[in-house]
Formats: sequence, C-alpha cells, structure tokens
Amino acid sequence: MKAQLVPVVVAFSMISILLIGTSALAENAVVSDSLQISVTTVKGEGKMGDDIIVNAGKSSGINVSSKLRIYCVDEDGFTKDIAYARVNQVLDNKAKATLESLLINETVKPGYLVSIESSDAKSIQHRVMVIVPEQHLARRVPDPAAETEIIRALTKDGFIVVDQTISKEIMKNEEDIAKIHNEPEKFLELLCDRTDADIIIFGEAFSQGVQPVNTTAGSAFRCGARVEIRAVYKDTGLIILADAAQSNSLDSTEELAGKRALCQTARLLMEGRSGNKGFLHTMKMRIASNKQSVQCVINGIDNENVLQKVQDAIRDSIGSDIYRNTYRAGIAKFTLGGEKSAEEYRTDISNISIKGLKLKLDNITANRIEYSIK
Repeated sequence: MKAQLVPVVVAFSMISILLIGTSALAENAVVSDSLQISVTTVKGEGKMGDDIIVNAGKSSGINVSSKLRIYCVDEDGFTKDIAYARVNQVLDNKAKATLESLLINETVKPGYLVSIESSDAKSIQHRVMVIVPEQHLARRVPDPAAETEIIRALTKDGFIVVDQTISKEIMKNEEDIAKIHNEPEKFLELLCDRTDADIIIFGEAFSQGVQPVNTTAGSAFRCGARVEIRAVYKDTGLIILADAAQSNSLDSTEELAGKRALCQTARLLMEGRSGNKGFLHTMKMRIASNKQSVQCVINGIDNENVLQKVQDAIRDSIGSDIYRNTYRAGIAKFTLGGEKSAEEYRTDISNISIKGLKLKLDNITANRIEYSIK
C-alpha cells in the first residue's frame, strides 16, 4: 500500500493566569511538610519579585515552574500563609524561586516553611490552533483522527483550542499545506499575520495498510502509522522540541484501521510510553525553562544520496533521532531530537566517518551547529 502524508500543525499562544482557586490547589498539592522544606536564603527584602532559595529540589519533586506555598507556624501550632513563589532554577537538593504574591502584609524570611502546591506548568493557559489534514488511500479523511487526539490531549491538560476557522482555511489550500513539508520558514511567515499564537507545532504523519488478517471475529485489516511533529517559536523560528512515534492497529476495514493507528500513534506521541515523558510534558517544561532543541545545519550537500548518508551517520553518532527541517540549494537543516547540549552534540558528530566525505565545523552557538562538507 502507498504511504500517505498527513501534515500536522498545532499553534498556540501563552497567556499567564494565576490559578489560585482552592480546588485547583487541593488537586495539585503535595504534602511536603514532613520533608521539612524551608526557605534558607532570601534575595532582597522578601517582597514580591524577590528570589528565595529553598533546601529541596528535584529529589523532592520540585521542577522548573513548580508553585511553592510559603508559610509559618505560630507557637500554638496554627498555620499562617505568607506568600506564593514560582521556581525558575532547580538542582537535586535546592531550588530558586521568585515570589509571585504576598498574601499578607509581611515579608518572607529565612526559616519559613514551604510546601509544593503544583509541580508542573498548569498555571499557564495556552491558546491552541490545530491543523491536521489526514489522508488514507488517496482520500481526504473528513474527521481526522490524529487531530482529534491531539486536541483531546491539549484540552485535557488545560490548553484552550482556538482558531479552527483559520485552520480549515489553510487546509483548503494545497500550496499552503505543501509549505509544511518543503518550506517551513515560509509556512511560519504565512501564519504570522493570521494568528496571534506564539508557538507553532507542525509536522507530518504517514499511514499505510500493512496486510489483511483473519481473527476469531472475522476478517480484519492491519495498518501502521507514524506521526512526526516539532514545536517552533513563531517569531524567531527557534525549535523548542521535535519528536515522533509510530504504531499499528487492527480494525474491520483498512480505512478504520488507518484512523485507529493514527489516533493511537498521536496519543503515544503526546502522552509518552514505557515510562518516558510525552511530547506534551516535555514541551511544557522546555517552554517554562526557555530551553530550545539544537539545530544542525550542513552546507555543501550535492544530492539526496549524500543527504541520506549524512543524516544516517548523524543519527548513529548522537544516539537519538534526527528530524529533517529543510533541504534546498545544497543546505540541509535538521533538529537533533535528544537532550544534549550543542557542545555535547559537536563532540559526537566530530567522530563521524563517511566514506569520501568529511564534515568541517564552521560555527557553534548554544542552539545551533553548522558544518560544511569537504
């Protein structure tokens, strides 16, 4: 069966909103008093906007963007809430947080106790636009399964899905859809004036009929699917995260099996599997910490054969997947899919040996490595 390309686009903008509702805090609260977490250092006067250091970190469940409650206990054992703080840096045994709000007319002092109120980024609501055109057997699917699953995962996690009218307009234009695959920079430019989203998530998916099978319930069809997406800051083009997943599924018809496989694959990608964090969780943490993926640029690639050799060699050397962003005029741009720094990737790639080819390092920054083929 012929593999079908399925462009995938998700866009969202971020609006900071403090969720101070009692029920929300109760749901996310972690009982940490027994850990004796406390404020060890106060930077400044202990007022709103000042930083504090607490004597607990990752090993106690604190992450970047965790919300902390600062409180004290009087001589009679009564608890008094003082302030809330948001973590911006974290190590295994300590963390730095910024005081977001003072609940009473009192400053924060060393020795005050701390509880972990929220250990993720749910205090930020995201406005999301989803564009996921899907095809199977050369037919456009009227109710895309991957799009539905991505929207479900986003809304379940507190995102706000918007701009579906714009999404449908783009979906009707084959030239716009083609830019997703061939000219992602121009695709981002296309969206700049049509949505106020800060972040665009886009990519493609493949669905393919594998084989008919016989089951105890009768004849069925098996289809496989692969979904690849990446999240990019719309204004700068910096890549936050790129990832992919694949799976297969059975159903009574090939079309239904393809839809089921796409839905299942999108769920695996967004939520993760086998103990690994999914795209949704990792993306939120990277946004909260202002971290981007590393881009690798290769200049001087003569043809598709050389391009594939280089891509395979880089994948083998870094020990993780690599995603091709663009290739034109002899220049290929990739996103490196692991968690290493640019310097660590440089060390890995420097050991690459490709028959008849040599990579020369031209430039390196915190989020970009550039090579030329000699």
